[in-house]
Amino acid sequence: MAHYIRVHINWSQRKRLIVGTAYFVVGAAFSAWSFWWKAVPGVTMDTLEQ
Repeated sequence: MAHYIRVHINWSQRKRLIVGTAYFVVGAAFSAWSFWWKAVPGVTMDTLEQ
């Protein structure tokens, strides 16, 4: 996606920075929300250990 935006779309550097920052914030918010939604207070989530 980043390659496509950088090479094939003629956006200014400022517009690329704004769009990239917006996508970063939305992705971080979604990740935080998904962990918050699945979390149970006082219970540690198990992870795979290899």
